[in-house]
Amino acid sequence: MDFRAKYWLCGFISASAFFEIFRSNAPLTSSSCCPCPHREEPVKVTGSQVVPMATSTGQGNAQELEAGMVEGPSLDEPNALDAEAAETPAPASPAPAAPLTRSTLTSSGHEMDGTDGWPRPSEFAACRKIFLDLGANRATHIRKLFEPKKYKKSPYLPIFDKLFGSGTYRTQPSSVTGLCAFGFEANSRWKKTHRQIEKAYAAKGWWVKILNVAVGNTSGERVFYKNRKPNADKNAKSDWAVSRFAINFPNAAKANVAFTVPLLDFPTWLEVLNMHAPPGPRLVKMDIEGSEYEVLQTMMNKQLLCERVIDQMTIEWHPYKEVAAEGGELKQFVMAGKGCRMGPQTNVTALDSEDYRDDGQPLP
Repeated sequence: MDFRAKYWLCGFISASAFFEIFRSNAPLTSSSCCPCPHREEPVKVTGSQVVPMATSTGQGNAQELEAGMVEGPSLDEPNALDAEAAETPAPASPAPAAPLTRSTLTSSGHEMDGTDGWPRPSEFAACRKIFLDLGANRATHIRKLFEPKKYKKSPYLPIFDKLFGSGTYRTQPSSVTGLCAFGFEANSRWKKTHRQIEKAYAAKGWWVKILNVAVGNTSGERVFYKNRKPNADKNAKSDWAVSRFAINFPNAAKANVAFTVPLLDFPTWLEVLNMHAPPGPRLVKMDIEGSEYEVLQTMMNKQLLCERVIDQMTIEWHPYKEVAAEGGELKQFVMAGKGCRMGPQTNVTALDSEDYRDDGQPLP
């Protein structure tokens, strides 16, 4: 049997083995529920095959993140999600989460206990609907989520409406809706803006946290580049195309200014979220300027690109020459819906949503 067959079959074997253990009340061990080779050998898309891939030595795991973590057509029309949520009593406050194995530091030295702004796992406990904005820039998409009337022409609003309820419903406090948003942005230019949004939204009862980090498949630090001269073109005002790659755009000669940013192991962070957050709709917007390939590869290896973890993802693919050859194969694999062995893959849609990119709307 070739490896492609094993890649799909092992998911069924593992699920069957887990059922037998559960029925017999036998002790659950990693070897008993994961008997297949792919559990020890992450896979990598290459050509028309799926082949084993060596695990990155810098890659973290869930135990490293110890406890201590706008207007579409239906804007004012209640829908099934609204009715369902109205019947569900809202939690008074986030319940404490059970701690993971004792380890409070990632390899980059950030406290995962909330003392430096990184989420505690307990912060996920009351999040029944979750939006993750990877490559948040000035956090305009998070603002579309909670303030849709200010962004009436955005094509992203119907996506929010479908997953999280109408715009009117989403403007209620998160203690009622269970709606949480987490943003990730490498460009420190927007740090002050992010803190202002968090403060204004907290006063409205909206649960929002924006992390000033780059996302990747390991922790540490990473060199990024600002790739446009100030005021060089319409994209320069908001620092579009800040990336881990030095990109030579037209009229951008000598504009590749390097800076170092904290790097977050996003697949591991997502594992912690999935462990502590209650079931409910989850949406990811991924626009991370070429880092999507490494992040998605690790998410596939960890079985996180699955509907049981994330319902829907919108993504902007970046065909930079540094990742084009290998990344193109992975892109085809993901867009064909083959990125999850243990059930349906996350619904992935290619969408470059940059409307209202310079924002300018006042805070509530």
